[in-house]
Amino acid sequence: MWRRLVLLGGLSVCLIIALAWWWYRLSLRPVASQPNQPREFRVQSGWGGKQIAQQLADQGLIRSSLAFYLFLRQQGKAGQLHAGVHWISPNMDASQILAELLQSQAQIKVTLLEGWRREQMVEELARAFASQADSQFDKQEFLRLTEQLEGKLFPETYNFSPRATAQQVVNTLTEQFDQVWQQLPSHPTLTSDQVLILASLVEREADNRADRRGIANVLYTRLEADWPLQVDATLQYIKASQVCAVAPKCSNWWPVVTGDDKQLDSPYNTYLYPGLPPSPIANPGKDSLQAAAQARQGKYWFYLTDKQGQTHFSVSYEEHLQKVNKYLR
Repeated sequence: MWRRLVLLGGLSVCLIIALAWWWYRLSLRPVASQPNQPREFRVQSGWGGKQIAQQLADQGLIRSSLAFYLFLRQQGKAGQLHAGVHWISPNMDASQILAELLQSQAQIKVTLLEGWRREQMVEELARAFASQADSQFDKQEFLRLTEQLEGKLFPETYNFSPRATAQQVVNTLTEQFDQVWQQLPSHPTLTSDQVLILASLVEREADNRADRRGIANVLYTRLEADWPLQVDATLQYIKASQVCAVAPKCSNWWPVVTGDDKQLDSPYNTYLYPGLPPSPIANPGKDSLQAAAQARQGKYWFYLTDKQGQTHFSVSYEEHLQKVNKYLR
């Protein structure tokens, strides 16, 4: 009897070991079987093997944080993973992910400013990536991918892998936008698209953070009254788009406007056509997005920005003209 029990016990232990080994090997396989675009995965300085494994699991890049950590220990690499930006796809197995994490990642630092058009962004990105001999970033691909994304390319300082493609850069910019956008309150009357367009106007019209909410309120008050918004930045957008469409290279995407420009025939001309333009004219930052999302009707109908960058608001057109004479002449 005891021999049978010992035999059964031994078989049970062997079965448990076999199952554990099967689970371990299965957990090291790729999460996805079909090809997937690599995702940006950031390893912060000071992270250990356990934290990296957990972050990979949380982002759906591995099957099990425990199995991956055990794999790191088995390979003797748990303390050798490099901080920085890595590009990892769900169809990579544990060995491929480890190979990526073991690479030291020099980073390309790029600052994309609030209120820039996508054409300005691509020039700055191309300049930054030009220092890399094996750069995979392609300007034309970026412009093609972002044709319908003006306004959703979040302006921020980014650290990219030197091997980042245009698609990966676009993904990073739009994912950052989504994170900020999800934190905004819903506007009671404007659609999401309208809030985004309004935010792009506010971004170009406001010279400082404190004035954004006031300008958003003026524009919303006009919008509700079916008044022309009369935003000079939309005229700049039209002029630059027309000139740069035929010029080999543009450097001035926000040209000075004249009185004649108010007659430009374009749906973006907010002097001729009431309402918002068809799409955003630039990429707004967080403050402008918040101002647009919280825009409400107020007592002011006019505003101007003086030569020192301060905005002055007026209730009536007569008051506005007085301030024009005082601050702009």
